Amino acid sequence: SGIPSMGKQFISGFETGIFIRGQPKMMKQYGCKAPSKKDESEVIKTIRMGLPLAKATAGKDPKMKTMFDVVDLFLKDVSGLMTVLGPAYDGGDYCAGLVFGMNGADLLLNISQKAVQATIGK
Repeated sequence: SGIPSMGKQFISGFETGIFIRGQPKMMKQYGCKAPSKKDESEVIKTIRMGLPLAKATAGKDPKMKTMFDVVDLFLKDVSGLMTVLGPAYDGGDYCAGLVFGMNGADLLLNISQKAVQATIGK
């Protein structure tokens, strides 16, 4: 337990996490567990709860709706990243790195896909 260091174990897990991105069930094969949703930041939960209202006020502007979708994706994924970096995650440095790498890679891919969709259409 405790905040992970950025040592060899974390980096090794991080590299593995990037490799297995999009396959959360693979974590078990590496002896790792997903962070608990209850550890998600209350601030991020509150902001995410307000996004549907903000999105509704955007009217029919597709770029604004896409922007709110990207913000929601970012907050959801960043919350998962931050959870493994806090003291509540007890999976050890390797697993913290694995989850961080996997979620970070997914975050970048998801935001990139949204940006491309917004630019060239669906």
